[in-house]
Amino acid sequence: MKVLMFNHLPAPYLVEFLNLIGKEVELTVIFKDATSFDRENSWLKYDFESFKADYLPKSFFKKIPFMFKYLMGNYDLFWNADYSKFECILLTLWYKMRRKVVLMHADGGIPIPRVIDPVVSIVMRQAHFFASSGVECDKYYDYYHVDPKKRLYYRFTSQMQEDIDNNRELMVKREEYRTELGLSDKVVLFSIGQQIPRKGYDILAQAMVNVPSTVELFIAGGQPEENVKEIISKNNLNNIHFIGFKTKEELSKYFVASDIFVLPTRYDIWGLVINEAMSFGLPIISTNKCASAVQFVNEFNNGIIVPIEDVNLLSNAINQLIIEDTKRKEYGDNSLQSIQEYTIENMVEDYKLIFNEIKRRVNL
Repeated sequence: MKVLMFNHLPAPYLVEFLNLIGKEVELTVIFKDATSFDRENSWLKYDFESFKADYLPKSFFKKIPFMFKYLMGNYDLFWNADYSKFECILLTLWYKMRRKVVLMHADGGIPIPRVIDPVVSIVMRQAHFFASSGVECDKYYDYYHVDPKKRLYYRFTSQMQEDIDNNRELMVKREEYRTELGLSDKVVLFSIGQQIPRKGYDILAQAMVNVPSTVELFIAGGQPEENVKEIISKNNLNNIHFIGFKTKEELSKYFVASDIFVLPTRYDIWGLVINEAMSFGLPIISTNKCASAVQFVNEFNNGIIVPIEDVNLLSNAINQLIIEDTKRKEYGDNSLQSIQEYTIENMVEDYKLIFNEIKRRVNL
């Protein structure tokens, strides 16, 4: 089967996934961008081993021959993974008109009512099949009136089986890492995220006002926004530490040394860092706008979900898990046990089943 995919960026986990998928189908991927202003270049990965990759030109005049080449391509299936972009919409409509199969992929999704929703719904439903990451993604599809019979399921993750195994093995070094980081007798909160308003670190900083000062919070992913700095300074929150960007190995030490993972996001269509935290056996505290956290907590009982921007309930959730160490351990154990199946290898197996089901239904 010849497959053409349109996606946003060659993220490391995505490239690993596509390299494995490329061994199952003849795959070509159009990436909208090679880089992103809000990511370090080290985040990007370019070893395309098992699939062909191309980049959408920035120039309008270069886009015309580029798009013509792919509109005329001899592909059996168009895999739509960046469905908000004009070029992707054009490919969707064109391949459908040519009676080719269109598969829409969504990592997750949180409906946000907009004036253009009727248009989005019409465009989205041009696909013949819809890949869903689970219950929360289904709610997104429901909002846009996608037929449940056209949905096919996969387990979304950014971790290889080797990553899951290594993280579990590192957990035996907990006391060693806590001593190394000077945290032996502390309750430690950990968070990773871009320092942008959407991630909600101003809310977390405010919540920490009502958390005992003996509890340490470490935040990786850049330097704080000015409003967050003001909250910290005004309330003398000396127990909040921004540790900047860290390597994978450095982050592992903080995951292992921590007691609770907190993601105060205002909006995450999935939130892969939740998967990662769970692979280190951490209980989760996040918001009702983080699709992965909501799905996992509801399914696996491994943490607490609070409404976005609710400072009091966020601090209450943190304090509850600080005090109830038995509950904290239960949630952590549930995280570790339930995340074992969420590997890139299994995501590939799920997609193999998706492709086989599509072949069965349309006789490819």
